[in-house]
Amino acid sequence: MMKNKDMNEWVIVSPWIPKIRYKALAAILKEVAKEKGELSLFGLFLRDEAPNVWDLVVAGQEFEKDQTEMLSYFVRKIKTHFLSDELMSLSRITILDAGNPVLEAILNAMPFGQEKVEFRDEDFNGYEIKRAYIFKAKRPQNNGKQQPKKKQLKRTSLSRHRVAA
Repeated sequence: MMKNKDMNEWVIVSPWIPKIRYKALAAILKEVAKEKGELSLFGLFLRDEAPNVWDLVVAGQEFEKDQTEMLSYFVRKIKTHFLSDELMSLSRITILDAGNPVLEAILNAMPFGQEKVEFRDEDFNGYEIKRAYIFKAKRPQNNGKQQPKKKQLKRTSLSRHRVAA
């Protein structure tokens, strides 16, 4: 990433597309998190087989419910924030479900403690990319859901054997 001429706005520069404004992506990310909840993944991916256009790849618990509606939601957000040349540089929007092997590979590749990373020439479980800009990548929290209790072993007074409680 580098700053543009007026130094007020970050842009993603690549040999294939003129620019995608970081400010627009950050605004989308902020709005989506506020309206739909925390995201597990939000990033731009330049695939090997489509080197001239970017994929917006997202994951979040809320997105798994109705993917068709969520795709429409992201299209509306992108149309609101992107300029026409930025719209032309997007190929598709991909929503990954929790447990998806590609999502797991991306989350496993993230350096510990970092959410924003750039990758080059990577293979995420068959999803081959030339370049990727990850703006948010974080394993989902259990959001207050109760974890299944582990069976505890205890000693009984009648016998000296351990039994499951």
